[in-house]
Order: sequence, then C-alpha cells, then structure tokens
Amino acid sequence: MVAVSAVSLSLISAGASSVMGPGSVSLYDQPVREDSHAALRAISWTPTSPPAATSSRVIEIVNHLPSGWWAGGAVKFVDKYTTSKMRFVSRCSGRAYRCITFRAGNTPGNNFGWSEGSTITVDPRLLAGSRNTSVYKRSILAHELGHQFGLSHSSGNNFMRTFNKGRPKFVATSAQKRALAKR
Repeated sequence: MVAVSAVSLSLISAGASSVMGPGSVSLYDQPVREDSHAALRAISWTPTSPPAATSSRVIEIVNHLPSGWWAGGAVKFVDKYTTSKMRFVSRCSGRAYRCITFRAGNTPGNNFGWSEGSTITVDPRLLAGSRNTSVYKRSILAHELGHQFGLSHSSGNNFMRTFNKGRPKFVATSAQKRALAKR
C-alpha cells in the first residue's frame, strides 16, 4: 500500500512538478513519477494516512528468568532511549511490533549472556561470587537488549562494553543514545 501526503496530492491534482525535476512529486522523500500516480487514480485509489510513527511501536518482553534478575531495571534503562514502548507480558500476543524473550540456559563459550534472534539467554551458572549481584545481572540484560536493538560491543566504559573486567557501568554514550532513538 502506498501512502501520499496532502502536499503530494495537491501537486498531483495541479499537475505540478516538484523540485526533483519535471514529472516527479515527493512521496515521503522518494521521487515518484506522476504517471504512476495517474495509474493509481485510474483504479480509484484513495490515499491513506502516513504510517504510524515509531513511538507507537510496542515491544513485548516475556520474562522466563529466575527471580532476582531485575529484568524491569534493564528494560527501563534501555527503553528510556528508544522510541518504542517495552512492556512485560506472559506470552507474545502476535500483535506487537516485536517480542523478545528472556530465558536462562547455556550460552556459547563463557558468555554471561547471549542475544540471538528474538531471544536473550543468560547463564546463571557463570555468575559466581562478586558477579552474582543485582547490578551485574541488570547490566547483562541491558547489554543484551542493546544487541537486540542493533548495538555492537564498545571498548568504552558503558553498558555495551564486554563484561570481562571490573564492575559494569550502567551508562549509555551519546552515540548509543542516538542509535537507540532510531529504534
């Protein structure tokens, strides 16, 4: 389905051409030939409203982790930078923009967490001693959520750095905030 703005429709009806050159009008910043619009008018095409903004996207989170993982804190941290709305559900509804599942299990290598497809897996067996804290667990989940939103590892002192040394930082860089804002 094609959506056309009111400005584009007025250009079509007036037979005007846009700044992109003769015979073209703007369709959400994409050049479309006027003869394409004529074909649409010939089949009684009616314009629709613009696509919903990203802010209306709901991401469902299914939490199958043992108690004490502070999944809510990790979701809240990442969600404040996205344009999506994350919420916890008991199972995926099929109506959400996306559904992510948190689960406990084995991870490849000695990784505390692993993000693959729409599943985040954490390995509680690897969190022994000083790493078995709510801050560490919440940081692992936030880190893996970052991967779900397309962020890669960072060498800086932030939530996307690898968890091999020291205490995790629960901060996002400006670049990470900008990247999450597009999601």
